[in-house]
Amino acid sequence: MLVESKPMEVKPLQKPDRVMDIERLEKIIKGIENELIQILKQTSADTTDLLLSKVNELKNYIDQLNRQCLEQNPPFTQMGYVPSSLSEFRELFRASFVGLMRGKEMLEYTGEAGAGDEELIKSVISYNADFMVLYNNGKYMYIIKHGEYSLALTVEEYLDSVSSGLVRLLFRRFIEEVLKPQS
Repeated sequence: MLVESKPMEVKPLQKPDRVMDIERLEKIIKGIENELIQILKQTSADTTDLLLSKVNELKNYIDQLNRQCLEQNPPFTQMGYVPSSLSEFRELFRASFVGLMRGKEMLEYTGEAGAGDEELIKSVISYNADFMVLYNNGKYMYIIKHGEYSLALTVEEYLDSVSSGLVRLLFRRFIEEVLKPQS
């Protein structure tokens, strides 16, 4: 009830200001470690052990951050995976409907669109946003634009920011590497 009574607000997602640079952090820590070792050679063994344990905690934290970055970038994106069809998008994101549009014209689709979904897509496609999430009839509809093309993806569960970013990345690759060469 609350979702239906709330006015629809469409805002483009913002990119993060800076991307974490793990290698740069590791170099900084290694430099600090080397300086500390030089200083510690002149101090007591207890102080040396304490400081080295803190440096090791920092190294472990960087390793943990590195693992998190790898988990957020699934291996198939690191290896340059590109879906070759809308069916692959549907399987990958467990979508009930995936549609490809040029302007307001539906070029191709797979799955079952809900009642009124196509009209809803056509009505919001003209908004000046490259990424939208709509909640309609108990499902989440993602509309991603790239150039003159748009992808409509309907799923049962809300996609987290990593998954929605992945949809955008894969759609852009699909347009650039699969669809445009066919034209």
